[in-house]
Formats: sequence, C-alpha cells, structure tokens
Amino acid sequence: MQFVIQQSKLNVKTSSLFVFGLALLLYTITLLPGLGGGDTAEFQRVGPTLEVAHSTGYPLYSILTWLWSKLIPLGSIAWRVNLFSAFVAALSLSSFNQLAQTSGLAQRWALAGTAMLGLSSSFWQQATQAEIYAFAVLLQVSTLGLIVAWWQQRIPFWLLGLAAGLMLGHHRSSVFILPWMLIACCWQQRPSVRQWLLAVGAGCLSFLPYLYIVWRAPAWQNGWALLTDYLLGSAGGAWFDPQRALDQGWQRLFEVQIQLFGPQLTWLGLGLAGIGWWQCWQKQRPLAIMLGGSYCSILGFCLVYFVDDLAVFGLGAYVAQALLIGFGLAALPWPRWGLGLACGISLWLAWQTWPQIHQSNTAQPEQLARQRLAEPLAANSLVIGDGWSIESLRYLQTVEQLRPDLEFSFQAEQQRIRDQLAQGRQIYALQAIPELGLQHRKVGDWWQIENIPQQFKQQVAIVWQNGIQLTGFDLPAQAQDQLLIGLRWQTSQQLPSLIRFIHVLDQTGQLVAQTDSPTNPSSEFWPLAQAQTDLLAVNLPQYLPAGNYSVIVGWYDLGGQRIALTPQQNTYLLGMVMLD
Repeated sequence: MQFVIQQSKLNVKTSSLFVFGLALLLYTITLLPGLGGGDTAEFQRVGPTLEVAHSTGYPLYSILTWLWSKLIPLGSIAWRVNLFSAFVAALSLSSFNQLAQTSGLAQRWALAGTAMLGLSSSFWQQATQAEIYAFAVLLQVSTLGLIVAWWQQRIPFWLLGLAAGLMLGHHRSSVFILPWMLIACCWQQRPSVRQWLLAVGAGCLSFLPYLYIVWRAPAWQNGWALLTDYLLGSAGGAWFDPQRALDQGWQRLFEVQIQLFGPQLTWLGLGLAGIGWWQCWQKQRPLAIMLGGSYCSILGFCLVYFVDDLAVFGLGAYVAQALLIGFGLAALPWPRWGLGLACGISLWLAWQTWPQIHQSNTAQPEQLARQRLAEPLAANSLVIGDGWSIESLRYLQTVEQLRPDLEFSFQAEQQRIRDQLAQGRQIYALQAIPELGLQHRKVGDWWQIENIPQQFKQQVAIVWQNGIQLTGFDLPAQAQDQLLIGLRWQTSQQLPSLIRFIHVLDQTGQLVAQTDSPTNPSSEFWPLAQAQTDLLAVNLPQYLPAGNYSVIVGWYDLGGQRIALTPQQNTYLLGMVMLD
C-alpha cells in the first residue's frame, strides 16, 4: 500500500493550523454562554471541582477540564468548560485534516471532508457544550493518524497501544472500532511479539487515570468497587437490547440509519462515501477495511442501543464517513464539479445546523436554574427533580456555593419522603408526586409536599365513553397568577396513552389559559378500578381582568381526537373561579 502526500500551496501543518483557528472561532462564537442542564451541567461541575462523573467516570476528561478551568482566566467556570469542548473539537478537525492529507488526499478534498464533519449537527453541537464526545473524537482521530504513521514507519508500535488505550478508556463505544484498527495495523506488517507486549503495556498504562476514581470517590462509596463498576461499564448495559432491535427489524434500521446517521453529512455525502470506500478498497485496502468496518460496527451498536441522545454515539461513524467522502470527491472525473459539490454540501450543512445551535445554546438553562434556586425554599430541605434540572442546581451549589444547606436528589422513594416529612423536614419537588396521596402547595416552580392527606372536596361520578371516570376534584374558588387543581381518576378498562387537558374560559367562552399533558403516571399504566391522583398547575396570563372564569376538563388521544363524554359533549365543567 503506497501513500502519496499531495502537495499544495499550503503544507499540511499550515492548513491544519488554519483549520484549527477557523473552527475554534466558529465554535466560540456559537458556544453555550454559560450553565447547561443534565450531563452538560454535571461535566461543568465535576471537572473543576475534581468530583466523579456518572459511569464510566471519564477521569482523564475530568483532570483536563480541572486544569483547563484553572489556566483560562476568562468567563464563568461553566463557560470555560464549554470552551474546552470548542478547543478539542477544533483540534480534532485540525488532526482530521492532517490525517486526510497524510492518507493521500489532495488538500482541497481533505479540507472538504474536514468542513463537512465540522459543520455536521452532532459534531457542532458537541463542540459548543461541556460534553465528553468532542474529546472522544480527538482521541479517535489521533489514533487513526498514528495508524497511518505506523504504516509509513514513522512511529513505534507501542504508541498505538497507548493511543488505543486512552481512546477506549475515555469512552467504551471505541471497543467497536478497535478490531478494525488492529486488522488494518497488521495488514502489511505484523508486529513482533516484543512490539505487541510493549503496546499492551502502554495500553494498560493509559488506564492509570482511572485511579482518580478511587481517589475522588465520595466518602459514602467504596472507591475500588466503584472503579470496578466503571471499568466494566456495567451501567450502560441497561440500554443494550438486541432482542428489541430484532423485534423492530427494518423499522429500527430506518430510525437509526435513515433518520439519524443519514442527515448528519447529507445523503449525497453518504453516496460520495460509498464511492470513496470503493476507491480505497482498490488502492488502500487496509484503510477501506478500517473505515468501512468502523462505520458498520458503530451502526450495529446503535441499532441495539436504546438511548435518547443516540446520534452522538455515531460520531465515530461520521468521522469515517467524512474521510471516505474526501476519497469519493477525489475519485470524481471532474475536479471542478467535485469542488462545487463539496462547497454546496458544506454550505447546506451550515445553513441547516446554525439555527439549531443558535436555538439550543442560550442562557435560558442558567436563568431557569438561578430562578429556581432563588425561590423561598426552607433551610435544609430535600429537593427532588429530574436529572436535567437537578444537575444545574448542583453546579450552582457546588461551584458557586449557593444554598449549600439543600439536599438535591434525582428521585426519592415514597417511604423516604414520608419518613422525612414525619421528622419535620420540608420537601420540594419539580413535579407533583400524586401517588403519595398527600397535599401539595405551589412555591414558584416547585411543589411543596405537605404531610397532610390529599382531600377532594367535590365527590362526583363522571364517566367518559372510553371508561375514564372522574371521581373527585378540588378547585379553588379564587386564584391570582396560578390555578392549582387536584383531580382523582380511575378506569374500568385498559387505556392507551392519552392527554388530559384543562381549559380556562372567559365570560364569552374564549380560551385564555390551558395545560395539556399526560398524567403522571401515564393513563396506559393505570391499574383497573384504582384511584389515580392528578395534581397540576395552570399558569394564568397577567393581562387577564378580574372576574369569573370557567374551568373545564377533558381528554384526547395522541392523534388529537377528543374523547366523548356524551354524544353531545366531550368536556366536563369543573366550576367557576374568581380571578382577583
């Protein structure tokens, strides 16, 4: 296999430096301006404070973001960690450009593949938020570059072991591309036993950062047990479901390949990648095996892995595809047409992705978190919420030392809530917990749970034609900016997932406020003939004049079709409310 590095007006290092600067500028301009939510907020906290992240821990990332947050004197801690993602993403693209050119691509086609990867939606998103995936791409691209350098006999084999170990240690999904890397490495020149031993030793050394987990594990956890759990990556097994993928069959393939992977670099880009793979197969077979095998393995993994943010797990496949696109463009018989095609795809990706990034990277998550923490929550309270929201609050508590007296929890068992209430502790939740059967009081965005049984002042027997029964409700006589309503339901037959709606109407029958949402739990999970408590708050617009307003309740299916109450009507009038 022969590699010919195409020379151009700019040498490889100069063009790679240009790519780095341009990418860093783009990602910094579109950076998330501060605190995020969920995993982003977690990584903004655990690195700078040297805590331990969720499985698999990401110790090297945590150590580097801690150092980065100390060295960068600008902006908030959250913004600095976001900037780290922009930096490593720009470095990834710079390394990708160098990889493409050292693999034999002319500079124009290397830059074209680099631009498409950098402008793709998942890569751009990960480059602008505190997440671990941009760093994962950097490690993958660096390992690919070292493999090419090994083919060209420019580096010792043990460096590949070190790079592969760092890549695998950072994110376990790399295990699906390692076999193809090994096959490609040994295609022309098989390493000696000594070289293998040195590479394995270097790979083992690359896992030393995992001792960080033992060092920084919380006092209430066994550090070595946590280390074992993280090394095995057992937590991720909960989303691994091959049987479910087999049951879904072609539908699952459509969801992943057609709806997720295909649009990342456009379908035209996928076609060019196919042409590029065939060219590599004819001229650089080890490269074709490594890139094609990596893409298919990652696709196969994503087919059987059921998580919400599945697109980011395909980043390794997008890297392989972008490199193959470069070879596909180079294989076209009309260079000018190929260059125009590359520019067109890049502009299309930029036009498609920029609005998405602009819409998602706002100050709203930080504003919401600060607003929630500023509510008059009693000292030493237990605060319960979803993972996305609670991580933002934990950042403010840990990094900025706001409300250190509060205890935040993703979830809490009913018995613990009851025990804490019995001891006089105040408990707040972002969502009502109706299964407790206890009264709730609204405090800003929070529901304060009170140690008082839920009472329904109105006892009724209203039956919808699908078997849903309203057996009781509590509607206040007066309200100001928010209307708190308690409903008690049960069903006489199995239900699908339905949407319950509350509408507030003025004196002329015009809709002035509403809430439409599934109940908690969803109606499809209701046991037969068992009472289900439903608590909700309807926000009332400030412009509403004082007066009497009607409140009605009803149901509709996921297709928007309302469920009939009688042949003539589909809603029930709960009563009248006076707005002060």
